[in-house]
Amino acid sequence: FEEIREEQQTTPAALSAGIWLAEKMRREGNHIQTIEQYLWLASRFPSHRLAWAFHLVAAEALYSLKQTDRAVKQYE
Repeated sequence: FEEIREEQQTTPAALSAGIWLAEKMRREGNHIQTIEQYLWLASRFPSHRLAWAFHLVAAEALYSLKQTDRAVKQYE
């Protein structure tokens, strides 16, 4: 999935692969990778109907790491 995401960055396949990878990291409790994956999604697909959720999940992971200032920016 990482290969698809990197090679086809703005395609529907990359979006699906990115969501799968991000959710995998979230379920594993890997907050740093969760932040990275969801911010990647938010930056590549800013007009997607779930863009707000990408920011929300990144903010929650940041908050879990006590990065409240950065979390606030994602909540906005």
